[in-house]
Amino acid sequence: METAEYTAPTELPHNENVNPKTAAVFKKNKYVFVPDMLEDGMMLDVIYQYALMRNRNNDMQDGDFQVPNTPVALGDRLMETLLEVLRPKVEEVTGLRLLPTYSCFRVYKKGDDLAAHTDREACEVSLTLCIGFDSDEPWPIYVGNRLMGKGIDLQPGEAVIYRGCEVQHWRKKFKGVNHAQVFLHYVDADGPNTDWIYNMRPGGLGTFKFRDGVVAGDV
Repeated sequence: METAEYTAPTELPHNENVNPKTAAVFKKNKYVFVPDMLEDGMMLDVIYQYALMRNRNNDMQDGDFQVPNTPVALGDRLMETLLEVLRPKVEEVTGLRLLPTYSCFRVYKKGDDLAAHTDREACEVSLTLCIGFDSDEPWPIYVGNRLMGKGIDLQPGEAVIYRGCEVQHWRKKFKGVNHAQVFLHYVDADGPNTDWIYNMRPGGLGTFKFRDGVVAGDV
């Protein structure tokens, strides 16, 4: 049976509440630390255990060009739900009206690192959220200029929101056992990249086929 192609709405409802302090920091620095992004401890544990289970069951892509040989999953339905559920809070923190594009999560292992980089248009406004880790110490993410970047430690539930196309971000070598991190990506609803809503997936959030027919893991 054929499935009708999903038509993305031209506009989604937006949260009218804005935190002027965090919005000002985000506007000035192009990133902001959010200590209370996800405060539900039970929910965090569910998401962390879910990520580890997918990893144990070899139910993830083996890696991508950024972190080869490290489990990664794009378009996961649980993480896509998180992408939409957290959108109002991301709007509140940044002061922007946002459209969701896609989610991605990794389960990093000992020895992994992440080279300094910026992202493509679909990651105009990005959030990196710590889900959980098995390590003696937090693993900082660095944001800003490669020579003068700021290292930010993230505990489970804490996040950094940043302008992914403009702000370099990276990680040094991980010394722990595992570290699960989810990336939630958005575009500015009042900006030039609105065509990237749902990452151009005809089926919308939680689907794996993109407009050009490639699967999510290939993007």
